[in-house]
Amino acid sequence: IERIRAGTDIVGLISEYISLRQNGPRYIGLCPFHNEKTPSFSVSRDKQLYYCFGCHASGNAISFVMNMDGMSFVEAVRKLGLRMGIDVSEHLESDTERQKRHFREQVIDACEAAAKYYAWMLTDSKLGDRCRRYVEVRGIGDEAVKAFGLGYAPSGQSMDLLSAYLLKKGFDEKTLLEAGLSLKKKFGPGLMDAFRDRLMFPIRNTYGKTVAFGGRIISDDGRPKYINSKEGPAYSKRSNLYNLHLAAPVARSTGRMVLCEGYLDVIAVWNSGVKEVVASLGTALTQEQSKLIARHAGTALLSYDADSAGSAATSKGVKLLEDAGLEVKIVMMPAGEDPDSLYRKAGASRLRETVDAAASYIRFQVESVMAQA
Repeated sequence: IERIRAGTDIVGLISEYISLRQNGPRYIGLCPFHNEKTPSFSVSRDKQLYYCFGCHASGNAISFVMNMDGMSFVEAVRKLGLRMGIDVSEHLESDTERQKRHFREQVIDACEAAAKYYAWMLTDSKLGDRCRRYVEVRGIGDEAVKAFGLGYAPSGQSMDLLSAYLLKKGFDEKTLLEAGLSLKKKFGPGLMDAFRDRLMFPIRNTYGKTVAFGGRIISDDGRPKYINSKEGPAYSKRSNLYNLHLAAPVARSTGRMVLCEGYLDVIAVWNSGVKEVVASLGTALTQEQSKLIARHAGTALLSYDADSAGSAATSKGVKLLEDAGLEVKIVMMPAGEDPDSLYRKAGASRLRETVDAAASYIRFQVESVMAQA
């Protein structure tokens, strides 16, 4: 623990969360623990400590991660240990446990490499021209593309462009199959890509590591609109939320988390200026996901589609979120709209106003009944 505490560059660590600028021997920035317009948050590299002259928050690298990521002491130490390559196990690993951990790390490394490959395909490759036009039409913007690490899964006659690339980088077939990046070819040996000709949404864990993907078609050709990575050694749908790694620090400052249904809804809300936004991953909201939200915020704003299916999902979601100790409000979308469609039709200001005007669940129920009368 002391090696981790002493060896962590606190300025580098905190700079991953907020912007710091040097002011003499210290670094200053806007405090991540309360809202302020004038910087009062000070970080000392020499002392390896931080202090806020506004809210009086203070501590070292471990306490910073505990407060920012909503982690226990052990979880924070383990996270910082991973950054430094120090194993922080509560007990000695057996050979089997060590093999499982190494394989899980290989799966994550493969997903990280795939995310970079997809991102390059979207931003720099000629193969990504159609997808770039699609992204532009959807009004996503370069800033969002970069922040969310969006990419393009190319399509070619060989159907194995990504698989061949990752195999050349040294990943084996088992790793690519378990990561959900590749499938076995139906005829003959070898692998083919699991995602082809799709806009790619990397799914990251709480540490910001890519562990899975969602892929959306960019033209209506009869294929399923979305496909998602299977669960595996590094990924569980029930225990992850899309964009949680970016939303959590903001949610701890604002006290609220916005919960949407899909990737593009999250990006639309983010583009409107509301950064504390997440989505459940192609499944109904789970107890585990509700508890994740409760670790970072006191209020949950549900923003589901304004249709019968969305209303049913809202009712189920409210109970799970309340059971997790959250105050729940409902973002009441205009009939037939979702955050993505409202953003594209009415603009960022209208969407933000709609989110900020979230109402109580009782009011949502009353207005739903009145709308059906």
